Amino acid sequence: MAEDVSVTAVGPMGQNGRALNSLKGAMSTYRGVATVLILLLIVFGFAQSSFMTTSNFQNIVSSNAILLVIAVGMTFPMLAGGFDLSVAGTDALAGILLSKLLLAGMPMVEAIGIIIISAVVLGAITNGLLIGYFGVNFFIVTLGTLTITQGISLQITGGNDITMYNEKWLLQVANNNVFGFPILGLVALAILILGILVLRYTGFGRMVYSVGGNQEAARLSGISVARVRLTTYAISAGLAALAGMLEVGRLASSGPTTDSTIELTGAAAVLIGGVAFGGGVGTLLGTFLGVAFLGVLQSGLLISGISSYWQGIITGIVLIASVTVDRMRARRASTKKLRQTGEDQAPTVSDTVLPIPGEGMSS
Repeated sequence: MAEDVSVTAVGPMGQNGRALNSLKGAMSTYRGVATVLILLLIVFGFAQSSFMTTSNFQNIVSSNAILLVIAVGMTFPMLAGGFDLSVAGTDALAGILLSKLLLAGMPMVEAIGIIIISAVVLGAITNGLLIGYFGVNFFIVTLGTLTITQGISLQITGGNDITMYNEKWLLQVANNNVFGFPILGLVALAILILGILVLRYTGFGRMVYSVGGNQEAARLSGISVARVRLTTYAISAGLAALAGMLEVGRLASSGPTTDSTIELTGAAAVLIGGVAFGGGVGTLLGTFLGVAFLGVLQSGLLISGISSYWQGIITGIVLIASVTVDRMRARRASTKKLRQTGEDQAPTVSDTVLPIPGEGMSS
């Protein structure tokens, strides 16, 4: 009876301990970016009177909703140990195709559905298949896909933008508010929440973390590593296409140079949010904080009168710093793990066999 009671009592304690450790880990992961984000809000709020206004925050949400959609998509392959450079090309090409289809008279819902499905299929074939099943380096594959999609965009448009001022419904969705909150922001938040649910509560989400954390262990446990990676690139391509179509409504135009560097900004947001460059570590909540950090930073710099060129320079510096911090954090964690392993394997008094006096000695 006593033994049963003790086992029952230890179970909840173990569960509480794991929950506490998980909470501590989450706080440690987000503490840095959350602290800097709050400091930026305070500094820009005191320095610029127009920063802490409703209109400015609406502008921050609207201008960064597209980035959040892109970053959510990029988080999936990055968690699985990959990287998708092709999102900028997919983004621009999807916007151009939407413009062409709408101008040709196709209903908007049909056009959007066709483009998203096409992007998912092409992302799975061009990126996912080559990277997941053939083992080609993800930088080479996604850079090649980026170049191809950019070339197609230039061929279709001749290098010119396509204006879309007559699509009233699309413009209203992309530029209007609901109860003071931009509709674009609501769409981006809905995608973010859906992504969080997928990663946290589905078997596929757990497999993504497993593949990114230890590919060989995931394979030995029965996970199809190639299929998981293919799916992550398909998700990234689909969300990049959706972002490109939303951008058409926000700008009332599409073109081959739209969001030409958004893949780097998206990567910066994901890495700033705590996703490890090698995969297996990070969450979409961290990605959201990374996007919020970049959005607040760029808005504050713009209101302060700093040139957009300098904003690009600062974003690049932040990207390099975030990757550097990620590498340092990974190295520190690896060193700590090795040290703990050494301590666990160190012999104790109970493990040491002492010779019996006189045993093995000649008389």
